[in-house]
Amino acid sequence: MQVPEGEVTAWRQTYESLPQWLKDLYRWARYPEFRVRNRVARAMKRCSSDTDRLRLAEFLVGRQFPELFYGDGPKLWCRDAAFRDWYLRCVEPINMRSMERKWFIRELLKLVAHVPGDTAECGVYEGATSQLICEGTQRNCGKTHFGFDSFEGLSQPESSDGSHWSTGDLTAPQELATALLQPYRATLLKGWIPDRFEEVADRRFSFVHLDVDLAAPTRQSLEFFYPRLNPGGILVCDDYGYETCPGAYEACNTFFSDKGEPWIHAPTGQGFVIRQPD
Repeated sequence: MQVPEGEVTAWRQTYESLPQWLKDLYRWARYPEFRVRNRVARAMKRCSSDTDRLRLAEFLVGRQFPELFYGDGPKLWCRDAAFRDWYLRCVEPINMRSMERKWFIRELLKLVAHVPGDTAECGVYEGATSQLICEGTQRNCGKTHFGFDSFEGLSQPESSDGSHWSTGDLTAPQELATALLQPYRATLLKGWIPDRFEEVADRRFSFVHLDVDLAAPTRQSLEFFYPRLNPGGILVCDDYGYETCPGAYEACNTFFSDKGEPWIHAPTGQGFVIRQPD
């Protein structure tokens, strides 16, 4: 049947407006070797367990992205309804990519329950991780949380940061974080890192979270907060193990190359250190 030219034009306009990943998926699905989606759907229905479904999904994604791999599953933490509800409410209901990192932070916070000192986050964005830190550390204690962010996106990348990021990426309105942190002892200090660090220069810390993506603010945050981290305290770099953040990776490795504590590279992509007594 001949398709009217007007409909063809409308379809092409719709196609061109799609994001690149969706165009790639469309082209991928049209290849003859992948014209098995109906069989895949039937196979998925025949899977008798979550493990079988995960194996099938792993096979299909692996055909397109062979560099990816998956750990064993399903995992019990994924079944935590309260945590999942919090994540969907405070992060993004269509973005599950940082969920395991948030869970890992929640578990690390248990290790500093007995450690004196306040908490801090550099790179607050919309405030979800700062809220998680407050929720995990402010019960029955006098800790205060300090959040540092320009709320104008990223600063100018250096050459070591590669080409993934641009100035102004990851902009978020301060009002979102303010609303999320309103019930807690939390102070947001708006400004470029490290301009407002001196306002907490007399504080000691038990937990510090860095999520600034770039080399310079990562380096400046390490230089300021590491000496103020109490023994037993934890410092986490969210961006450490990601190919998109080579500057943060280099900054952490360089800074801890002459320190006594081992810098740990977690399989979640995060890096962290537990401060030892001097």
